[in-house]
Amino acid sequence: MVQQPFGNDGILNSVKEGFGDVSMNSFNHYSYGAIGEWMYDEMAGISHDPENPGFKHTILQPIINNDKRITWAKGSFDSVYGTIKSEWEVKNGTLTYDATVPANTTATLYIPTNNVSTVKESGQPIAKAKGVKFIEFKDGKAVYELESGSYEFRSIIAVLSQSRGSNSKKLTDVLICKLFFNEQLGKQ
Repeated sequence: MVQQPFGNDGILNSVKEGFGDVSMNSFNHYSYGAIGEWMYDEMAGISHDPENPGFKHTILQPIINNDKRITWAKGSFDSVYGTIKSEWEVKNGTLTYDATVPANTTATLYIPTNNVSTVKESGQPIAKAKGVKFIEFKDGKAVYELESGSYEFRSIIAVLSQSRGSNSKKLTDVLICKLFFNEQLGKQ
């Protein structure tokens, strides 16, 4: 005996019937929320700090796509303290990252880099940047504490990658490239 999908009796429905009563359909499903959360959390890099609810302290940690399929992202979140902004773009191995931290709040920024000394804020070394405090370098990211304000960071993030052919990059090539970029950024 072959069991057939039931009709509108609520037990089992088919694609043809729309999986149930049309008046019960909703676009307010967790699947859409999960995509939105991923876009805020991973792409834009804006997330809450579980230790400081209500975005009194924000975590800014954009995930940069090493496959270069996503080369920029822009996002903002209207918290009770004001708008939190996160915007990044990667061009030629350089990450430009703009952030806004609302008044009376702080943020922890995790910015990808190969070398902490390549990270600049508004063209200046981090040591001269107002409202920015270096915390540590961990897992390929420089970690900073930010006071409220607007910031523009630049970081060298050229990634070593294996090509399918025999033309894989060597560490010395990347180091020479980093030194060249450091000189060029220093002249700006």
